[in-house]
Amino acid sequence: MITKKGLLSDFIKKNPGLLSFTFLAGLCNGICNLLIPVFIGKYYQLAFHTHSPRGRFFDRFLHLKDLDVFFILFGILILVKTVFTFLEKYLTGYSSEVFSKSLRENLFATQISFTTKAFERKSPGKYLLRYSGDLSAIQRYVMKGILRFTIDLLFLAFALILLVMIDLPLTMIVMAAFPFFFGMAYYLNKYLKRLTIKRRNIRSEMLAFVSSRLHALLTVKVFNRESIEEQKFNKNSEKLFRYGKRYFRLFGSISALFPLFLYFIVCGVLYYAHYQRMHFRKDFPPHEILIFIMVLINLLPILRRVLEVNMVWQAGNVSISKILRIFNAETEIKKKEEAFRFEKGRIEILNLKFSYPNGHRVFNGFSAIFPDGKITWLKGAQGSGKSTLLKIILGIYPADEGEILIDGQAISTLNSHVLRKNITLVSDEVFLLGRTVFEAVSYSRKEEKREKAEKILEKLKFSSNGNAAIDLDFQLEEGAKNLSAGQRKLLQIARALLTRKKIILLDEVFTGLDKPSRDRVCESLKKLDEKRTIVLVSNDQIPEGIAEHFVEVFPIQDSIT
Repeated sequence: MITKKGLLSDFIKKNPGLLSFTFLAGLCNGICNLLIPVFIGKYYQLAFHTHSPRGRFFDRFLHLKDLDVFFILFGILILVKTVFTFLEKYLTGYSSEVFSKSLRENLFATQISFTTKAFERKSPGKYLLRYSGDLSAIQRYVMKGILRFTIDLLFLAFALILLVMIDLPLTMIVMAAFPFFFGMAYYLNKYLKRLTIKRRNIRSEMLAFVSSRLHALLTVKVFNRESIEEQKFNKNSEKLFRYGKRYFRLFGSISALFPLFLYFIVCGVLYYAHYQRMHFRKDFPPHEILIFIMVLINLLPILRRVLEVNMVWQAGNVSISKILRIFNAETEIKKKEEAFRFEKGRIEILNLKFSYPNGHRVFNGFSAIFPDGKITWLKGAQGSGKSTLLKIILGIYPADEGEILIDGQAISTLNSHVLRKNITLVSDEVFLLGRTVFEAVSYSRKEEKREKAEKILEKLKFSSNGNAAIDLDFQLEEGAKNLSAGQRKLLQIARALLTRKKIILLDEVFTGLDKPSRDRVCESLKKLDEKRTIVLVSNDQIPEGIAEHFVEVFPIQDSIT
């Protein structure tokens, strides 16, 4: 079972060098950020000739007496910081992109390996509305919630050490103010999170509403529902607007809280320095106060990110839980793939039992034989399971009990990829894929296949644009929606014939075809007699031109309980 820990640990194991360089770049950039205030304080010390016991401590690693040398080193520091800033930002983003790429590729590979039963339990349609949002949330989880957060903690640790070295009492005073500020910010962020979830849910509902109404646009127009649907949408839009006002009111308060805290601390630091100079230390060095204040200013964006990281974690955890449900769904078992080829294509069904995922029993001990080299007409009442039986033969559905043998080989022992190398299916459920006619009918899409594809389409008298000539480069919309149902059917048949597989399963192959087209399909199938095993499913009476080639009829409804 795949878990969040497993996903993250696998990513770390595969990219140790990349992650090490990322953290190193962030650490070096943080050190540069802390050195800049030290350099500025050193400049103040050199330019105005102020000294202190603590100033001698900084001289251990920044021993300078010449301003010219100081400016050269300060320029080098700025350039080095620029390089490390770039590396930190780039490597952090790049690492998250590597994780996101691996995740979405594995996610897609898992989804297309779903068993049909698992797929039908929950259609991906609604999930796809937030598919990209979940991946983005997970990417932010890795980039901001893990990489950036770890680097920020390292920076805070070094900054705290530096502040303690500058002035321990002053650091303790500043740290004492943090719990109050963090508590207030944490409470406001929790409320902001609830508002964020509300807004996100309303947006999702509106997106689903818009999608459903646009898909049913003809219904909306025919029944004059424009004003009704518009009122429904406007009602949700007003609701989203109200939550939006509350969200940004709170967001503005939180944003204002950070500088308030910072400048309150700065004011306290300045008062502390003034109080020390007036009562205890008249030689209190101003350059130390300057360094202290600049380090605090550098801490502001870090503190903001640390406080907001909880929202990143929450959103990421929700999205990861959804992704994990997909990863842990039932997928087809990847058996060892062995070279196997059906010689005859004889199909034997032995005591088959099968139920749909909802528990509805379709077959309860069904047995039949489909002879090789013959056309078998499989007929039965609508809903009796004819199309389902074809999917079981193809390995799309696994049998609950019983067995299907092809040339004596149980299909349950075969790799699904090997099985489907030998069987093809023509069905309206098996959509056409490809941007052109040629891509839609050719698996390999190699140029040498073009001539064979053209010959098959000529025999079927397929025409994409009303002309007699076959245009293999005719552009298709997604799913060939710019073709008629009959044209799509002819392309599905041509695709099956072009594969030259031993077993051809035909599901309502004549539906949507006019009589001349049906006759041509019959002629093409008759020429395959004794070369292929053909199983033909049809609710209607099949054409006379092919009836003489069927062997037996197997009424599936007789086996249903």
